[in-house]
Amino acid sequence: MKTKAKAHLAPTAAAQRMREHRARQAIGATRIAIDLDSGDKDWLRSQGVLRDWDEDDGLALAQALKLALQKLRHKVTT
Repeated sequence: MKTKAKAHLAPTAAAQRMREHRARQAIGATRIAIDLDSGDKDWLRSQGVLRDWDEDDGLALAQALKLALQKLRHKVTT
């Protein structure tokens, strides 16, 4: 019995998003969207987690917010 060879297609954007979703799910992470205004960015800078030149970089903002939350969590537990 002959079997057909499967075509190797490039992954679609939807398939990539699903893989990322499953990877986050596996480690118990959740992705959220947050609107930050200039006051929020000022607060992140005052916490020492955001540099002036990174304020329009989405990845830098996400990292800064994560660091700020870790600092707050550390303050609460100590």
